[in-house]
Amino acid sequence: MFKKTAVVLLILLLAISLTALIGCGEKKEAGTTVEETSPKTTTTQTQAQTSPVVPIETQPVVTSPPPPPAEVMVVLTRTGEKYHNAGCQYVVNKTDTRTVPLSQAKAEGYTPCSVCGPPQ
Repeated sequence: MFKKTAVVLLILLLAISLTALIGCGEKKEAGTTVEETSPKTTTTQTQAQTSPVVPIETQPVVTSPPPPPAEVMVVLTRTGEKYHNAGCQYVVNKTDTRTVPLSQAKAEGYTPCSVCGPPQ
């Protein structure tokens, strides 16, 4: 039963593909010819008139630039001279700490902790 169903589906898919390739179902008026003049333009001619068929051009997708990366934050102690990652053993259980952007810590003269290795 499964093989018969698979064969029927395969034949159906082939028939649909062939129909799409050869353009079955297109109706042409008597006396109409289609000439390809270039890869992008096709001209349709009838006995009395000629009109170019222009393909639909797709509009470019406009995307906004990604947001700037968030500033890296580091932790400072009140009395120390180093800046730390939030999980560093020197700041984890301290209450006298403050979290600031890395650029501010550097501007204030702090240097990176050698234990936790925060970003530089």
